[in-house]
Amino acid sequence: MIPLFQNSIETLGVSLYPGSLPGKSRETELPNDEIEVGLGIHGEPGKFRAPYECARKIVTVKGRPCLDAPTPGWNPGHSLSEISKRPTASASQTTEIPSSGTTLSSELLKGCLKGFTKAMKESEDLLNDLDASAGDGDCGSTFSGAAKSIESDLSKLDLEHPETLFKQFSIIFEQSVGGTSGALYALMLSSAAPELSVKVDSNAILEALDKANQAVQKYGGARVGDRTMVDSLNAMVEELRKGLKDNQGMDVFERAVQASERAAEETAHQKASVGRASYTSSQSQTKPDAGATAISRWLRAIWEAFREEMGKK
Repeated sequence: MIPLFQNSIETLGVSLYPGSLPGKSRETELPNDEIEVGLGIHGEPGKFRAPYECARKIVTVKGRPCLDAPTPGWNPGHSLSEISKRPTASASQTTEIPSSGTTLSSELLKGCLKGFTKAMKESEDLLNDLDASAGDGDCGSTFSGAAKSIESDLSKLDLEHPETLFKQFSIIFEQSVGGTSGALYALMLSSAAPELSVKVDSNAILEALDKANQAVQKYGGARVGDRTMVDSLNAMVEELRKGLKDNQGMDVFERAVQASERAAEETAHQKASVGRASYTSSQSQTKPDAGATAISRWLRAIWEAFREEMGKK
């Protein structure tokens, strides 16, 4: 009887008002004669809007497309059970990683790191606002928290070995950033790290970014055009690859960052097909994707910090 009961239960989120974060004003409003159907459990916008009806019609007519549809969630290249077998990181693991790979100026790495964490904290409100339109509105807060974790661990970080530093970042993101974003950033960083072991030049940076791009596509299931972080990351990789092939010098990094920023802006005109935003209606997907915007802002911040540090020499 209990299994039969369990298999017969369906849930449907319906609201007279759009979801909003506590203490924040609503991003949108609903007309008095409309309802939001198919809201997410984290306050994500509904699948669609519909005329106000009695409860029976809402469930049997309006809600049926949501209840019958397969859940369009994360479809990783590896099974969740396989990923869950990875050992859980402990707080001490950032210092347990032995130093490895080539060395760089600690002042250069520290300057780039400070630019990165500053951008994460300053982007909090912007990313929360973008995320609230088609997600649960905490993207900025999540990355701001990660920045504070990095800053609190600054004395434990290896600021001379880029490969080791990226591995430490991977652990911090796994520990401090919740949900899919934390897992994907951890995988991106750990995939990029080995490419910085022998030397850190333009080609090594390209290979590191490319490995990160491949990792997020493999484990996250997103592709270019799906309205995710892949759009801005892939744009950076492709523009950088083209520029290095044409021997365009250091200016290629500025053009590559600009390409990433344009790709992030263009996600405002795309329809999400993976991730939480894919649950929501096209009416909710009119702003740039928060994840794509985050990537482009991190790349801009690191590039600007690098130029500033190099200008001191």
